[in-house]
Amino acid sequence: IGIIVYSVLRIFKAIKFGEKIGIYGDSDADGIIGTFILYDFLKFFTPHVEWLIPSKEAEGYGFHAKFLPYFKAKGINLIITVDVGISAYHTVNNAKALNIDVIITDHHEIIIKPETITINGKLTPHSSPFYYLCGAGVVFALMRALRSYLLSQGFFVDKDPPFLRKYLELVSLATLADMVPLIGENRLITFFGFRDLVNPFFLCTKVLLEKENLKYPLSEEDLYYKIIPKLNSAGRLGKPDLVFEFLSSFDKALSLIHI
Repeated sequence: IGIIVYSVLRIFKAIKFGEKIGIYGDSDADGIIGTFILYDFLKFFTPHVEWLIPSKEAEGYGFHAKFLPYFKAKGINLIITVDVGISAYHTVNNAKALNIDVIITDHHEIIIKPETITINGKLTPHSSPFYYLCGAGVVFALMRALRSYLLSQGFFVDKDPPFLRKYLELVSLATLADMVPLIGENRLITFFGFRDLVNPFFLCTKVLLEKENLKYPLSEEDLYYKIIPKLNSAGRLGKPDLVFEFLSSFDKALSLIHI
């Protein structure tokens, strides 16, 4: 809980003072979805958000220091990782040397925890409902905490707070894609997200379901064998940006091109 608070306060500072935020995500379905929902959420509060999802085929897995100059050149003061970075001890130290703060959000097993704000279900007890969260699930927990804090600070006096429920249809797909145990928070995410797919909020999920001509009620097999592979395939072919652009598209014709 304390770590979430620290991360919320750091992000709030960035929003308040107009700092540029960079999001660095992994290139599988979980990482791309997590990157997209965090980007989409933060854009509600600040225009100063950039994202980067390197090709795993070209660069390998990890939060790579070689991309820090890219963020520095864009004037980014804070990097938030998604589904990656839990072992990036040296990259975090290199970022500090460049005066870039880093918040790690990940769900993989911890070998050497980086010396920075780190959000990972594996840092909670095995009995915790957050222990088995996937990468997008960890990000969603952070988003909930940030929204709650901003609400307490009167940030939404003159506007409605962002609607978080809409993201569950995507977080549920990420949860299934990463094949994490469906217990604790994961069970709630998939329970509600699965039902929200009956009437999806995002155009991308509407297009995926229509393209496969899926009928309701949907089954887990429909998602595992017809929807999730499409979200995973571009990342595995070294083109994760195509999936991100598909998720963020509000143009049906362009969405159909992406799939």
